[in-house]
Amino acid sequence: MAKNVTRLTIQLYWQYVRKQEGLLAFVLIGIFTGTASNVGIYYVFKLIVDRISATGAPIDFANIISLLIPLALFLIINMLGWRTGLYALSILEPKVMAELVERSFYEIHKHSFNFFSNEFVGSLVKKVTRLGRSVENFIDIVAVDMFQMLIRLTLVVVILYILSPILGTIMLVWAILFIIVNYVASTYKLEHYDKPRLQADSNVTGQLADTISNSANIKLFSTRHYEQQRFSEASQDWRHKTTRTWIFSQHIEFIQNAMMIALELILIYISLKLWQKGVLSIGDFVLIQSYLTEMFIFIWDFGRNVERMYEAFADAQEMVEIINTPHEIRDTNNAKPIKLANGKIIFQDVTFSYHENEHVISKLNLTIPAGETVALIGPSGGGKTTIIKLLIRLYDLDGGKILLDDQNIAEVTQDSLRSQIALVPQDAILFHRSLMDNIRYGRLTATDEEVIEAAKQAYCHKFINNFEKGYNTLVGERGVKLSGGERQRIAIARAILSNAKILVLDEATSNLDVHSEKLIQAALQNLKKNKTTIIIAHRLSTVRNANHIIAMEDGKIAEQGNHDELLQKQGLYYSLWQLNNTGQPVSIK
Repeated sequence: MAKNVTRLTIQLYWQYVRKQEGLLAFVLIGIFTGTASNVGIYYVFKLIVDRISATGAPIDFANIISLLIPLALFLIINMLGWRTGLYALSILEPKVMAELVERSFYEIHKHSFNFFSNEFVGSLVKKVTRLGRSVENFIDIVAVDMFQMLIRLTLVVVILYILSPILGTIMLVWAILFIIVNYVASTYKLEHYDKPRLQADSNVTGQLADTISNSANIKLFSTRHYEQQRFSEASQDWRHKTTRTWIFSQHIEFIQNAMMIALELILIYISLKLWQKGVLSIGDFVLIQSYLTEMFIFIWDFGRNVERMYEAFADAQEMVEIINTPHEIRDTNNAKPIKLANGKIIFQDVTFSYHENEHVISKLNLTIPAGETVALIGPSGGGKTTIIKLLIRLYDLDGGKILLDDQNIAEVTQDSLRSQIALVPQDAILFHRSLMDNIRYGRLTATDEEVIEAAKQAYCHKFINNFEKGYNTLVGERGVKLSGGERQRIAIARAILSNAKILVLDEATSNLDVHSEKLIQAALQNLKKNKTTIIIAHRLSTVRNANHIIAMEDGKIAEQGNHDELLQKQGLYYSLWQLNNTGQPVSIK
Protein backbone atom coordinates (compact mmCIF):
# COMPACT_ATOMS: atom_id res chain seq x y z
CA MET A 1 0.00 0.00 0.00
CA ALA A 2 2.85 2.40 0.92
CA LYS A 3 4.58 1.85 -2.42
CA ASN A 4 1.32 2.40 -4.24
CA VAL A 5 0.67 5.70 -2.45
CA THR A 6 4.27 6.80 -3.10
CA ARG A 7 3.80 6.03 -6.79
CA LEU A 8 0.53 7.96 -6.85
CA THR A 9 2.23 10.87 -5.08
CA ILE A 10 5.07 11.02 -7.62
CA GLN A 11 2.57 10.78 -10.48
CA LEU A 12 0.57 13.65 -8.97
CA TYR A 13 3.69 15.80 -8.59
CA TRP A 14 4.85 15.05 -12.13
CA GLN A 15 1.39 15.82 -13.53
CA TYR A 16 1.80 19.44 -12.41
CA VAL A 17 5.59 19.85 -12.75
CA ARG A 18 5.60 18.81 -16.41
CA LYS A 19 3.09 21.56 -17.21
CA GLN A 20 5.97 23.96 -16.43
CA GLU A 21 8.43 22.24 -18.79
CA GLY A 22 10.04 25.51 -19.90
CA LEU A 23 10.84 26.54 -16.33
CA LEU A 24 11.91 22.98 -15.50
CA ALA A 25 14.41 23.02 -18.37
CA PHE A 26 15.96 26.26 -17.06
CA VAL A 27 16.17 24.74 -13.56
CA LEU A 28 17.94 21.56 -14.72
CA ILE A 29 20.28 23.25 -17.21
CA GLY A 30 21.21 25.92 -14.67
CA ILE A 31 21.93 23.41 -11.90
CA PHE A 32 23.88 21.13 -14.28
CA THR A 33 26.00 24.04 -15.47
CA GLY A 34 26.64 25.32 -11.96
CA THR A 35 27.56 21.88 -10.59
CA ALA A 36 29.79 20.85 -13.52
CA SER A 37 31.69 24.15 -13.43
CA ASN A 38 32.27 23.68 -9.69
CA VAL A 39 34.01 20.36 -10.40
CA GLY A 40 36.11 22.21 -12.99
CA ILE A 41 37.14 24.81 -10.39
CA TYR A 42 38.78 22.12 -8.26
CA TYR A 43 40.61 20.76 -11.27
CA VAL A 44 42.11 24.21 -11.94
CA PHE A 45 43.28 24.28 -8.31
CA LYS A 46 44.92 20.91 -8.93
CA LEU A 47 46.84 22.33 -11.91
CA ILE A 48 47.96 25.34 -9.85
CA VAL A 49 49.29 23.07 -7.07
CA ASP A 50 51.12 20.90 -9.62
CA ARG A 51 52.83 23.90 -11.18
CA ILE A 52 53.76 25.35 -7.81
CA SER A 53 55.14 22.02 -6.58
CA ALA A 54 57.00 21.18 -9.79
CA THR A 55 60.65 20.28 -9.03
CA GLY A 56 63.81 20.53 -11.12
CA ALA A 57 63.01 23.87 -12.74
CA PRO A 58 62.40 27.49 -11.66
CA ILE A 59 58.77 28.32 -10.97
CA ASP A 60 57.16 29.94 -14.00
CA PHE A 61 55.00 32.51 -12.20
CA ALA A 62 53.38 33.74 -15.44
CA ASN A 63 52.39 30.18 -16.29
CA ILE A 64 50.68 29.85 -12.93
CA ILE A 65 48.94 33.22 -13.26
CA SER A 66 47.57 32.15 -16.65
CA LEU A 67 45.42 29.56 -14.87
CA LEU A 68 43.40 32.39 -13.35
CA ILE A 69 41.67 32.82 -16.71
CA PRO A 70 40.01 29.34 -16.75
CA LEU A 71 39.44 29.69 -13.01
CA ALA A 72 37.58 32.99 -13.53
CA LEU A 73 35.64 31.45 -16.42
CA PHE A 74 34.52 28.50 -14.29
CA LEU A 75 33.55 30.82 -11.42
CA ILE A 76 31.44 33.03 -13.70
CA ILE A 77 29.77 29.99 -15.33
CA ASN A 78 29.11 28.60 -11.85
CA MET A 79 27.44 31.82 -10.69
CA LEU A 80 25.33 32.24 -13.86
CA GLY A 81 24.29 28.59 -13.86
CA TRP A 82 23.12 28.59 -10.25
CA ARG A 83 21.37 31.95 -10.52
CA THR A 84 19.50 30.82 -13.66
CA GLY A 85 18.43 27.55 -12.08
CA LEU A 86 17.32 29.04 -8.78
CA TYR A 87 15.48 31.99 -10.35
CA ALA A 88 13.51 29.53 -12.49
CA LEU A 89 12.90 27.32 -9.43
CA SER A 90 11.55 30.34 -7.51
CA ILE A 91 8.87 30.75 -10.20
CA LEU A 92 8.15 27.05 -10.77
CA GLU A 93 7.57 25.95 -7.18
CA PRO A 94 4.85 28.47 -6.21
CA LYS A 95 2.97 27.68 -9.45
CA VAL A 96 2.97 23.95 -8.75
CA MET A 97 2.10 24.45 -5.07
CA ALA A 98 -0.83 26.76 -5.87
CA GLU A 99 -2.23 24.37 -8.49
CA LEU A 100 -1.99 21.40 -6.11
CA VAL A 101 -3.71 23.30 -3.29
CA GLU A 102 -6.46 24.34 -5.72
CA ARG A 103 -6.79 20.70 -6.82
CA SER A 104 -7.12 19.69 -3.16
CA PHE A 105 -9.85 22.28 -2.63
CA TYR A 106 -11.73 20.95 -5.68
CA GLU A 107 -11.42 17.28 -4.65
CA ILE A 108 -12.42 17.88 -1.03
CA HIS A 109 -15.56 19.79 -1.95
CA LYS A 110 -16.52 17.19 -4.55
CA HIS A 111 -16.68 14.55 -1.84
CA SER A 112 -20.02 13.59 -0.37
CA PHE A 113 -21.82 14.80 2.74
CA ASN A 114 -20.89 11.48 4.34
CA PHE A 115 -17.17 12.18 3.78
CA PHE A 116 -17.31 15.34 5.90
CA SER A 117 -19.16 13.50 8.65
CA ASN A 118 -16.03 11.37 9.18
CA GLU A 119 -13.36 14.09 8.98
CA PHE A 120 -12.15 16.78 11.37
CA VAL A 121 -12.10 20.24 9.78
CA GLY A 122 -8.69 21.01 11.30
CA SER A 123 -7.23 17.75 9.99
CA LEU A 124 -8.46 18.43 6.45
CA VAL A 125 -6.92 21.91 6.49
CA LYS A 126 -3.62 20.49 7.72
CA LYS A 127 -3.64 17.78 5.03
CA VAL A 128 -3.99 20.41 2.31
CA THR A 129 -1.18 22.57 3.70
CA ARG A 130 1.03 19.49 4.11
CA LEU A 131 0.55 18.59 0.45
CA GLY A 132 1.68 22.06 -0.65
CA ARG A 133 4.67 21.90 1.67
CA SER A 134 5.56 18.36 0.56
CA VAL A 135 5.72 19.19 -3.17
CA GLU A 136 7.97 22.17 -2.36
CA ASN A 137 10.30 19.90 -0.39
CA PHE A 138 10.19 17.20 -3.05
CA ILE A 139 11.16 19.57 -5.88
CA ASP A 140 13.96 21.07 -3.79
CA ILE A 141 15.32 17.64 -2.93
CA VAL A 142 15.11 16.15 -6.43
CA ALA A 143 15.96 19.17 -8.61
CA VAL A 144 18.56 20.80 -6.38
CA ASP A 145 20.05 18.24 -4.01
CA MET A 146 19.67 14.85 -5.73
CA PHE A 147 20.26 16.06 -9.28
CA GLN A 148 23.29 18.07 -8.19
CA MET A 149 24.69 15.14 -6.23
CA LEU A 150 24.20 12.76 -9.17
CA ILE A 151 26.11 15.11 -11.52
CA ARG A 152 28.85 15.71 -8.97
CA LEU A 153 29.21 12.00 -8.16
CA THR A 154 29.34 11.01 -11.83
CA LEU A 155 32.02 13.59 -12.66
CA VAL A 156 34.09 12.75 -9.59
CA VAL A 157 33.98 9.01 -10.32
CA VAL A 158 35.02 9.64 -13.93
CA ILE A 159 37.91 11.96 -12.94
CA LEU A 160 39.10 9.58 -10.20
CA TYR A 161 38.94 6.68 -12.64
CA ILE A 162 41.12 8.65 -15.09
CA LEU A 163 43.62 9.35 -12.31
CA SER A 164 43.53 5.74 -11.10
CA PRO A 165 41.00 3.02 -12.04
CA ILE A 166 41.17 1.57 -8.54
CA LEU A 167 40.21 4.92 -6.95
CA GLY A 168 37.29 5.41 -9.35
CA THR A 169 36.07 1.84 -8.80
CA ILE A 170 36.21 2.13 -5.00
CA MET A 171 34.33 5.42 -5.12
CA LEU A 172 31.63 3.98 -7.41
CA VAL A 173 31.11 0.80 -5.35
CA TRP A 174 30.98 2.78 -2.10
CA ALA A 175 28.47 5.27 -3.53
CA ILE A 176 26.16 2.47 -4.75
CA LEU A 177 26.37 0.70 -1.39
CA PHE A 178 25.76 3.97 0.48
CA ILE A 179 22.67 4.77 -1.61
CA ILE A 180 21.21 1.27 -1.14
CA VAL A 181 21.72 1.33 2.65
CA ASN A 182 20.13 4.78 2.94
CA TYR A 183 17.22 3.86 0.70
CA VAL A 184 16.38 0.72 2.67
CA ALA A 185 16.74 2.48 6.03
CA SER A 186 14.64 5.47 4.95
CA THR A 187 11.90 3.27 3.49
CA TYR A 188 11.72 1.31 6.73
CA LYS A 189 11.62 4.56 8.71
CA LEU A 190 8.75 5.89 6.61
CA GLU A 191 6.58 2.83 7.13
CA HIS A 192 7.30 2.12 10.80
CA TYR A 193 8.07 5.55 12.23
CA ASP A 194 7.01 8.51 10.05
CA LYS A 195 3.48 7.32 9.29
CA PRO A 196 2.51 6.62 12.92
CA ARG A 197 4.04 9.99 13.90
CA LEU A 198 2.02 11.88 11.29
CA GLN A 199 -1.18 10.05 12.23
CA ALA A 200 -0.59 11.05 15.84
CA ASP A 201 0.03 14.62 14.69
CA SER A 202 -3.27 14.64 12.76
CA ASN A 203 -5.04 13.29 15.83
CA VAL A 204 -3.69 16.12 17.98
CA THR A 205 -4.81 18.71 15.43
CA GLY A 206 -8.24 17.10 15.05
CA GLN A 207 -8.85 16.97 18.80
CA LEU A 208 -7.72 20.57 19.19
CA ALA A 209 -10.08 21.73 16.43
CA ASP A 210 -12.95 19.66 17.84
CA THR A 211 -12.59 21.07 21.36
CA ILE A 212 -12.25 24.67 20.13
CA SER A 213 -15.44 24.37 18.07
CA ASN A 214 -17.16 22.87 21.12
CA SER A 215 -15.73 25.30 23.67
CA ALA A 216 -19.25 26.28 24.78
CA ASN A 217 -20.13 22.66 25.57
CA ILE A 218 -16.91 22.21 27.54
CA LYS A 219 -17.83 25.20 29.72
CA LEU A 220 -21.49 24.22 30.10
CA PHE A 221 -20.69 20.64 31.14
CA SER A 222 -17.57 21.56 33.17
CA THR A 223 -15.48 19.01 31.26
CA ARG A 224 -12.30 21.03 30.79
CA HIS A 225 -10.25 18.61 32.92
CA TYR A 226 -11.66 15.63 31.03
CA GLU A 227 -10.87 17.20 27.65
CA GLN A 228 -7.44 18.26 28.93
CA GLN A 229 -6.74 14.63 29.83
CA ARG A 230 -7.88 13.37 26.41
CA PHE A 231 -5.77 15.99 24.65
CA SER A 232 -2.79 15.23 26.90
CA GLU A 233 -3.01 11.54 25.97
CA ALA A 234 -3.01 12.44 22.26
CA SER A 235 -0.14 14.88 22.78
CA GLN A 236 1.94 12.33 24.70
CA ASP A 237 1.29 9.72 22.02
CA TRP A 238 2.63 12.20 19.45
CA ARG A 239 5.66 12.94 21.67
CA HIS A 240 6.47 9.23 22.09
CA LYS A 241 6.22 8.51 18.35
CA THR A 242 8.18 11.63 17.42
CA THR A 243 10.98 10.72 19.84
CA ARG A 244 11.19 7.19 18.40
CA THR A 245 11.35 8.63 14.88
CA TRP A 246 14.11 11.10 15.67
CA ILE A 247 16.18 8.52 17.54
CA PHE A 248 15.93 6.15 14.57
CA SER A 249 17.18 9.01 12.37
CA GLN A 250 20.24 9.21 14.61
CA HIS A 251 20.84 5.48 14.04
CA ILE A 252 20.83 6.05 10.27
CA GLU A 253 23.24 8.97 10.56
CA PHE A 254 25.58 6.85 12.71
CA ILE A 255 25.79 4.26 9.91
CA GLN A 256 26.40 7.00 7.34
CA ASN A 257 29.19 8.46 9.46
CA ALA A 258 30.88 5.10 9.85
CA MET A 259 30.77 4.47 6.08
CA MET A 260 32.29 7.89 5.37
CA ILE A 261 35.15 7.32 7.81
CA ALA A 262 35.87 3.97 6.15
CA LEU A 263 35.96 5.51 2.66
CA GLU A 264 38.15 8.40 3.82
CA LEU A 265 40.75 6.10 5.34
CA ILE A 266 40.76 3.68 2.40
CA LEU A 267 41.15 6.40 -0.25
CA ILE A 268 43.83 8.29 1.70
CA TYR A 269 45.81 5.09 2.16
CA ILE A 270 45.62 4.10 -1.52
CA SER A 271 46.32 7.69 -2.67
CA LEU A 272 49.44 7.85 -0.50
CA LYS A 273 50.64 4.54 -1.93
CA LEU A 274 50.04 5.77 -5.50
CA TRP A 275 51.79 9.08 -4.72
CA GLN A 276 54.71 7.14 -3.28
CA LYS A 277 54.98 5.20 -6.55
CA GLY A 278 54.83 8.39 -8.58
CA VAL A 279 51.44 7.54 -10.10
CA LEU A 280 49.78 10.56 -8.51
CA SER A 281 51.12 14.08 -8.23
CA ILE A 282 50.73 16.37 -5.23
CA GLY A 283 48.04 18.21 -7.20
CA ASP A 284 46.21 14.90 -7.78
CA PHE A 285 46.35 14.19 -4.06
CA VAL A 286 44.93 17.65 -3.27
CA LEU A 287 42.26 17.15 -5.95
CA ILE A 288 41.19 13.81 -4.46
CA GLN A 289 40.96 15.28 -0.97
CA SER A 290 39.02 18.30 -2.27
CA TYR A 291 36.57 16.02 -4.09
CA LEU A 292 36.27 13.78 -1.03
CA THR A 293 35.59 16.70 1.30
CA GLU A 294 32.92 18.12 -0.99
CA MET A 295 31.45 14.70 -1.77
CA PHE A 296 31.09 13.94 1.92
CA ILE A 297 29.10 17.13 2.38
CA PHE A 298 26.68 16.18 -0.39
CA ILE A 299 26.64 12.45 0.39
CA TRP A 300 25.86 13.28 4.02
CA ASP A 301 23.05 15.50 2.83
CA PHE A 302 21.94 12.70 0.52
CA GLY A 303 21.19 10.53 3.52
CA ARG A 304 19.11 13.29 5.03
CA ASN A 305 17.53 14.06 1.68
CA VAL A 306 16.33 10.49 1.33
CA GLU A 307 14.68 10.89 4.73
CA ARG A 308 13.25 14.28 3.77
CA MET A 309 11.89 12.86 0.52
CA TYR A 310 10.02 10.12 2.32
CA GLU A 311 8.87 12.58 4.93
CA ALA A 312 7.49 14.63 2.03
CA PHE A 313 5.70 11.50 0.77
CA ALA A 314 4.36 10.89 4.27
CA ASP A 315 3.18 14.52 4.49
CA ALA A 316 1.37 14.14 1.19
CA GLN A 317 -0.03 10.66 1.75
CA GLU A 318 -3.32 11.51 3.47
CA MET A 319 -4.23 14.21 0.94
CA VAL A 320 -3.13 12.05 -2.02
CA GLU A 321 -5.40 9.28 -0.75
CA ILE A 322 -8.30 11.76 -0.58
CA ILE A 323 -7.55 12.97 -4.12
CA ASN A 324 -7.47 9.38 -5.41
CA THR A 325 -10.57 8.26 -3.49
CA PRO A 326 -13.52 8.07 -5.91
CA HIS A 327 -16.25 10.56 -5.09
CA GLU A 328 -19.20 8.79 -3.49
CA ILE A 329 -21.80 10.96 -5.24
CA ARG A 330 -20.90 11.49 -8.90
CA ASP A 331 -22.59 12.89 -11.96
CA THR A 332 -23.21 10.35 -14.69
CA ASN A 333 -21.15 10.71 -17.87
CA ASN A 334 -24.12 12.12 -19.79
CA ALA A 335 -25.56 14.19 -16.92
CA LYS A 336 -27.23 17.40 -18.08
CA PRO A 337 -28.42 20.46 -16.15
CA ILE A 338 -31.89 20.03 -14.73
CA LYS A 339 -34.68 22.17 -16.21
CA LEU A 340 -37.54 22.89 -13.86
CA ALA A 341 -40.68 24.53 -15.14
CA ASN A 342 -43.09 23.62 -12.33
CA GLY A 343 -41.34 21.83 -9.46
CA LYS A 344 -43.32 18.61 -9.19
CA ILE A 345 -41.60 16.05 -6.93
CA ILE A 346 -42.12 12.28 -7.06
CA PHE A 347 -40.53 9.69 -4.75
CA GLN A 348 -40.92 6.32 -6.45
CA ASP A 349 -40.25 3.15 -4.39
CA VAL A 350 -37.39 4.97 -2.61
CA THR A 351 -35.30 2.84 -0.27
CA PHE A 352 -32.28 4.09 1.65
CA SER A 353 -30.06 3.09 4.55
CA TYR A 354 -27.10 4.80 6.19
CA HIS A 355 -25.76 1.40 7.18
CA GLU A 356 -26.13 -1.94 5.47
CA ASN A 357 -29.28 -3.88 6.40
CA GLU A 358 -30.68 -0.94 8.38
CA HIS A 359 -33.21 0.84 6.19
CA VAL A 360 -34.16 4.38 7.22
CA ILE A 361 -36.54 4.77 4.26
CA SER A 362 -38.27 1.73 2.83
CA LYS A 363 -40.30 1.64 -0.42
CA LEU A 364 -41.43 5.25 -0.07
CA ASN A 365 -43.92 6.49 -2.65
CA LEU A 366 -44.80 10.15 -2.45
CA THR A 367 -45.99 12.79 -4.92
CA ILE A 368 -45.74 16.51 -4.17
CA PRO A 369 -47.64 18.54 -6.78
CA ALA A 370 -45.95 21.62 -8.21
CA GLY A 371 -46.63 24.81 -6.27
CA GLU A 372 -48.06 23.07 -3.20
CA THR A 373 -46.87 23.28 0.37
CA VAL A 374 -46.29 19.90 1.98
CA ALA A 375 -45.35 19.39 5.61
CA LEU A 376 -43.36 16.44 6.96
CA ILE A 377 -44.01 15.81 10.63
CA GLY A 378 -43.40 12.98 13.03
CA PRO A 379 -41.14 11.85 15.86
CA SER A 380 -37.36 12.27 15.63
CA GLY A 381 -35.72 9.53 13.59
CA GLY A 382 -38.83 9.04 11.47
CA GLY A 383 -36.98 9.88 8.22
CA LYS A 384 -38.09 13.48 7.61
CA THR A 385 -34.62 15.04 7.29
CA THR A 386 -33.36 11.99 5.41
CA ILE A 387 -35.98 12.62 2.71
CA ILE A 388 -34.59 16.14 2.23
CA LYS A 389 -31.00 14.86 2.08
CA LEU A 390 -32.04 12.41 -0.61
CA LEU A 391 -33.90 15.09 -2.53
CA ILE A 392 -30.77 17.29 -2.56
CA ARG A 393 -28.76 14.16 -3.41
CA LEU A 394 -26.40 14.32 -0.49
CA TYR A 395 -26.70 10.53 -0.63
CA ASP A 396 -27.53 8.11 -3.42
CA LEU A 397 -30.53 5.80 -3.12
CA ASP A 398 -30.34 2.09 -2.42
CA GLY A 399 -33.41 1.62 -4.58
CA GLY A 400 -36.10 3.51 -6.45
CA LYS A 401 -35.79 7.01 -7.90
CA ILE A 402 -36.68 10.63 -7.28
CA LEU A 403 -38.12 12.70 -10.10
CA LEU A 404 -38.32 16.48 -10.43
CA ASP A 405 -40.60 17.44 -13.31
CA ASP A 406 -40.14 13.85 -14.56
CA GLN A 407 -36.33 14.17 -14.52
CA ASN A 408 -34.42 11.56 -12.48
CA ILE A 409 -32.17 13.50 -10.09
CA ALA A 410 -29.50 10.79 -10.44
CA GLU A 411 -29.17 11.67 -14.14
CA VAL A 412 -28.76 15.46 -13.85
CA THR A 413 -25.79 17.47 -12.61
CA GLN A 414 -25.61 17.92 -8.86
CA ASP A 415 -24.88 21.64 -9.10
CA SER A 416 -27.92 22.34 -11.27
CA LEU A 417 -30.13 20.23 -8.99
CA ARG A 418 -29.09 22.04 -5.82
CA SER A 419 -29.35 25.44 -7.46
CA GLN A 420 -33.09 24.77 -7.87
CA ILE A 421 -33.59 23.95 -4.18
CA ALA A 422 -33.38 26.62 -1.48
CA LEU A 423 -32.83 25.11 1.97
CA VAL A 424 -33.33 26.99 5.22
CA PRO A 425 -31.95 24.59 7.85
CA GLN A 426 -32.73 24.44 11.55
CA ASP A 427 -29.24 25.66 12.45
CA ALA A 428 -28.21 28.24 9.88
CA ILE A 429 -24.42 28.30 9.40
CA LEU A 430 -22.86 31.41 7.92
CA PHE A 431 -19.45 32.19 6.43
CA HIS A 432 -17.05 34.43 8.33
CA ARG A 433 -17.78 37.15 5.81
CA SER A 434 -19.94 40.25 5.70
CA LEU A 435 -23.71 40.13 6.03
CA MET A 436 -23.94 41.35 2.44
CA ASP A 437 -21.79 38.43 1.24
CA ASN A 438 -23.74 35.88 3.29
CA ILE A 439 -27.11 36.95 1.90
CA ARG A 440 -25.74 37.26 -1.64
CA TYR A 441 -24.64 33.61 -1.39
CA GLY A 442 -28.19 32.73 -2.42
CA ARG A 443 -27.49 34.27 -5.84
CA LEU A 444 -23.94 35.45 -6.44
CA THR A 445 -24.92 37.73 -9.32
CA ALA A 446 -27.41 39.71 -7.21
CA THR A 447 -26.92 43.46 -6.88
CA ASP A 448 -26.63 45.23 -3.52
CA GLU A 449 -30.15 46.56 -3.99
CA GLU A 450 -31.52 43.03 -4.52
CA VAL A 451 -29.69 41.81 -1.42
CA ILE A 452 -31.14 44.63 0.66
CA GLU A 453 -34.64 43.95 -0.69
CA ALA A 454 -34.33 40.26 0.26
CA ALA A 455 -33.17 41.31 3.73
CA LYS A 456 -36.22 43.55 4.09
CA GLN A 457 -38.55 40.71 3.10
CA ALA A 458 -36.88 38.50 5.71
CA TYR A 459 -37.11 41.30 8.29
CA CYS A 460 -33.31 41.51 8.62
CA HIS A 461 -32.85 45.06 7.38
CA LYS A 462 -33.60 46.73 10.69
CA PHE A 463 -31.20 44.76 12.89
CA ILE A 464 -28.50 44.88 10.20
CA ASN A 465 -28.64 48.68 10.17
CA ASN A 466 -28.18 48.68 13.94
CA PHE A 467 -24.63 47.39 13.41
CA GLU A 468 -21.97 50.05 13.08
CA LYS A 469 -20.84 48.72 9.69
CA GLY A 470 -24.33 47.68 8.55
CA TYR A 471 -24.23 45.18 5.71
CA ASN A 472 -20.41 45.16 5.82
CA THR A 473 -20.41 43.67 9.33
CA LEU A 474 -18.42 40.43 9.62
CA VAL A 475 -20.50 37.72 11.31
CA GLY A 476 -17.68 35.65 12.84
CA GLU A 477 -16.92 31.98 12.26
CA ARG A 478 -20.16 30.08 11.56
CA GLY A 479 -22.04 33.33 12.32
CA VAL A 480 -21.31 33.31 16.06
CA LYS A 481 -21.65 37.11 16.35
CA LEU A 482 -25.37 36.86 15.57
CA SER A 483 -28.14 35.43 17.70
CA GLY A 484 -29.85 32.22 16.59
CA GLY A 485 -32.89 34.15 15.37
CA GLU A 486 -30.74 36.64 13.45
CA ARG A 487 -28.83 33.84 11.75
CA GLN A 488 -32.12 32.20 10.81
CA ARG A 489 -33.44 35.38 9.24
CA ILE A 490 -30.21 35.82 7.27
CA ALA A 491 -30.65 32.27 5.98
CA ILE A 492 -34.23 33.05 4.98
CA ALA A 493 -33.10 36.22 3.20
CA ARG A 494 -30.58 34.09 1.33
CA ALA A 495 -33.35 31.70 0.28
CA ILE A 496 -35.57 34.60 -0.82
CA LEU A 497 -32.75 35.94 -2.96
CA SER A 498 -32.11 32.57 -4.62
CA ASN A 499 -35.65 32.43 -6.05
CA ALA A 500 -35.34 28.65 -6.44
CA LYS A 501 -38.30 26.59 -7.69
CA ILE A 502 -38.28 24.33 -4.64
CA LEU A 503 -38.14 25.63 -1.08
CA VAL A 504 -37.25 23.45 1.92
CA LEU A 505 -37.82 24.78 5.44
CA ASP A 506 -36.23 22.50 8.02
CA GLU A 507 -37.47 23.85 11.36
CA ALA A 508 -36.85 27.27 9.83
CA THR A 509 -38.61 29.22 12.59
CA SER A 510 -37.60 27.08 15.55
CA ASN A 511 -34.97 29.56 16.79
CA LEU A 512 -37.20 32.63 16.61
CA ASP A 513 -39.15 34.32 19.35
CA VAL A 514 -42.90 34.70 18.92
CA HIS A 515 -42.65 38.21 17.46
CA SER A 516 -39.93 37.28 14.98
CA GLU A 517 -41.75 34.10 14.00
CA LYS A 518 -44.85 36.07 13.05
CA LEU A 519 -42.76 38.40 10.92
CA ILE A 520 -41.02 35.51 9.20
CA GLN A 521 -44.22 33.57 8.64
CA ALA A 522 -45.56 36.60 6.76
CA ALA A 523 -42.38 36.76 4.68
CA LEU A 524 -42.51 33.02 4.00
CA GLN A 525 -46.06 33.31 2.66
CA ASN A 526 -44.74 35.66 -0.02
CA LEU A 527 -41.66 33.49 -0.57
CA LYS A 528 -43.74 30.34 -1.10
CA LYS A 529 -45.78 31.78 -3.96
CA ASN A 530 -45.35 29.75 -7.13
CA LYS A 531 -42.92 27.43 -5.36
CA THR A 532 -43.10 23.82 -4.28
CA THR A 533 -42.47 23.98 -0.55
CA ILE A 534 -41.54 21.25 1.89
CA ILE A 535 -41.73 22.09 5.58
CA ILE A 536 -40.21 19.96 8.32
CA ALA A 537 -41.51 20.96 11.71
CA HIS A 538 -42.07 19.73 15.23
CA ARG A 539 -44.05 22.85 16.12
CA LEU A 540 -47.28 21.84 14.38
CA SER A 541 -48.80 25.32 14.51
CA THR A 542 -46.42 26.23 11.68
CA VAL A 543 -47.80 23.54 9.34
CA ARG A 544 -51.55 23.55 9.95
CA ASN A 545 -52.13 25.61 6.79
CA ALA A 546 -50.07 23.32 4.54
CA ASN A 547 -51.89 21.87 1.52
CA HIS A 548 -50.83 18.40 2.59
CA ILE A 549 -49.39 17.03 5.83
CA ILE A 550 -47.45 13.77 5.87
CA ALA A 551 -46.85 12.05 9.20
CA MET A 552 -43.64 9.97 9.08
CA GLU A 553 -42.76 7.14 11.43
CA ASP A 554 -39.95 4.57 11.10
CA GLY A 555 -39.16 5.69 7.55
CA LYS A 556 -42.69 5.19 6.29
CA ILE A 557 -45.77 7.32 5.77
CA ALA A 558 -48.00 6.68 8.77
CA GLU A 559 -50.81 8.92 7.54
CA GLN A 560 -51.40 11.93 5.31
CA GLY A 561 -54.01 14.57 4.65
CA ASN A 562 -54.75 18.17 5.62
CA HIS A 563 -54.92 19.42 9.19
CA ASP A 564 -58.64 18.80 9.71
CA GLU A 565 -58.61 15.37 8.09
CA LEU A 566 -55.71 14.18 10.23
CA LEU A 567 -57.30 15.43 13.44
CA GLN A 568 -60.45 13.46 12.62
CA LYS A 569 -58.41 10.29 12.13
CA GLN A 570 -57.07 10.64 15.69
CA GLY A 571 -53.84 8.91 14.72
CA LEU A 572 -50.19 9.96 14.93
CA TYR A 573 -50.84 13.57 13.89
CA TYR A 574 -53.65 13.93 16.42
CA SER A 575 -51.40 12.59 19.16
CA LEU A 576 -48.60 15.02 18.25
CA TRP A 577 -51.08 17.92 18.00
CA GLN A 578 -52.42 17.26 21.47
CA LEU A 579 -48.89 16.95 22.83
CA ASN A 580 -47.94 20.29 21.19
CA ASN A 581 -50.94 22.07 22.65
CA THR A 582 -51.37 20.47 26.06
CA GLY A 583 -47.94 19.09 26.79
CA GLN A 584 -49.58 15.75 27.65
CA PRO A 585 -49.12 12.62 25.50
CA VAL A 586 -52.27 11.08 24.06
CA SER A 587 -52.57 7.41 23.27
CA ILE A 588 -53.45 6.64 19.65
CA LYS A 589 -56.60 4.65 19.02
